[in-house]
Amino acid sequence: MTLGRLVSLSVIAVVCGPIGLAQSSYALYGRILDPSLANVSGALISVVNEDTGFRHVVNSAPDGTYTAGSLGAG
Repeated sequence: MTLGRLVSLSVIAVVCGPIGLAQSSYALYGRILDPSLANVSGALISVVNEDTGFRHVVNSAPDGTYTAGSLGAG
């Protein structure tokens, strides 16, 4: 690899790196259990960002697990 190409790649990494980090998304996951510790299938989970009003709703799987993905920061 030539020095010019290495410098070019380094500049691209420095300029584009923070842009990629700024576009993060988050996920919330867990498991719903009843008082006897049995799995709760089909439970409705609602995740709300109180600042923006954004709402994401998912149902728990047969084993009680859920994942609410593509959540923004906040």
